[in-house]
Amino acid sequence: SLSVSLPLLPLSLSLPHPLPLSPSLSSSLSLSLSLSPSLSLSLSLSLPSPPPPSLLLDEDRGWLLVGGRDHIYLLHSDSLALPTRTVQTTDCANYVRLLQPFNKTHVYVCGTGAYHPQCTYIDLGHSTEEPLFRLQSHAVESGRGKCPFSPREPFTARLTDGDLYAGTSVDFMGTNAAIFRTSVHSSNQHYIRTEAYQDHWLNEPEFVGSFSIPDTQSVDDDKVYFFLKETAVESSQWDKRVYSRVARICKVNRNSLQYFHKGLDSRAYSGRQILQ
Repeated sequence: SLSVSLPLLPLSLSLPHPLPLSPSLSSSLSLSLSLSPSLSLSLSLSLPSPPPPSLLLDEDRGWLLVGGRDHIYLLHSDSLALPTRTVQTTDCANYVRLLQPFNKTHVYVCGTGAYHPQCTYIDLGHSTEEPLFRLQSHAVESGRGKCPFSPREPFTARLTDGDLYAGTSVDFMGTNAAIFRTSVHSSNQHYIRTEAYQDHWLNEPEFVGSFSIPDTQSVDDDKVYFFLKETAVESSQWDKRVYSRVARICKVNRNSLQYFHKGLDSRAYSGRQILQ
């Protein structure tokens, strides 16, 4: 089960409107919602058991977007009745892995696409009472470097200032993992990434989370932080240890990804050269 806190939202939820990404059913997931200190609700949604669903909460308008297998669900305030459906799951489906706010009316969404990741936008419109909830099929683009191929691969991404920062792999087997920055405004979808197959950059990483955090009042100091686990290059060949790391991306640096790790030591990298 998954617990989500919704502070001081309206005390009811409506029947979720599924937005199909391809024709398929889904399996079930239990979801517990805390609507207020005195009211909580347990319900079941049609979502896959692997992986956990993608969630995006809009507290201002009282919406909860839930991305699952082949569907995106919109929960909002006027009814508590929710159905339950259960079928066998398979990896050969479109698992929604990314839901990120793009602007006041659109959400950027990416899915595995049956091991062919793709991204597009959901138009929610301006209305708070009855959103459009319309998938922009004409704007579908490649999700390579934005979303993993597999629904089970650990993954994180953050959309900020028109750039998507993602910790994911870009191959079918999930072995070529990196941190990517892609401009979602750009028509050519150019991206930059950390070095491929370089252990001193990333060594078998498992991404946990990512956050955009300002360091000072100057926007030039803004950073994106990635939290991950990786096999430590400090350990010996026969003593493989997994260390927790923090990677920091400088947003103002447009030509390279500058970041550092923190574990038992600190390391800093910029472009192709290690900074001593």
